[in-house]
Amino acid sequence: MHTLTAAIEMDKLDANLEQQFDLNLIEAVKLNPVIYDRSHYNYKHFVRKAQTWKQIAETLGVPEQKCTKRWKSLRDKFAREMKLCQESRWRYFKQMQFLVDSIRQYRESLLGKCANGSQSANQVADPSQQQQAQQQTVVDIFAQPFNGSATTSAQALTHPHEITVTSDAQLATAVGKDQKPYFYEPPLKRERSEEEHSDNMLNTIKIFQNNVSQAVSAEDQSFGMVVTDMLNTLGVRQKAEAKVHIIKYLTDMQLLAQHNKY
Repeated sequence: MHTLTAAIEMDKLDANLEQQFDLNLIEAVKLNPVIYDRSHYNYKHFVRKAQTWKQIAETLGVPEQKCTKRWKSLRDKFAREMKLCQESRWRYFKQMQFLVDSIRQYRESLLGKCANGSQSANQVADPSQQQQAQQQTVVDIFAQPFNGSATTSAQALTHPHEITVTSDAQLATAVGKDQKPYFYEPPLKRERSEEEHSDNMLNTIKIFQNNVSQAVSAEDQSFGMVVTDMLNTLGVRQKAEAKVHIIKYLTDMQLLAQHNKY
């Protein structure tokens, strides 16, 4: 009997500790809007997010993986409760009210994408163009869904060069040079002034140029030619911005790789 009572008390203690951890985690995330606020200027800067999560984990004294996994569970639970009713009895519903705006923005963006997709599906395309267009699946490096991972979308890409991919049995065939390429151009959010934006573009390009390796493989040359052809279809301003987005993405990948080593 004494053993059973002790076990029950331990279970209650563990439950209280877990609840306190949840409350501490919710409060820590609330103080760091870069994690949840979609309008935050660093919301899509996943390296900055990784640094923030590392700081939260160190503050709470809990492994980073446990923090991110638990937060995803809490956030998804709150989103479901919010969809069901405005006055949920879930224990953390009031503490997580700061997520309401970001979740609504996310759902509105999804509705907008669905509406655009329906309009595109209703448009009748020229049969000859449908036969010429070659569909390739590419990773959209600029779109980030609510779970923070990159999305994959099917887009019609055409170019006059072949792309050779290592360990891939199929090669992407070339399409007619007279056909205009179609590609995804993300909406740009300018959080800073035009002068600061131009300075940042120049500084980023200079840093990247200083770090470029001289040894380039045939595969990389092939890919570079395709990217160059796509950039040449843009205006001067759009071309410069596209270069900066690509360079920043690669720089973030390098920083994240270094972060994961430690």
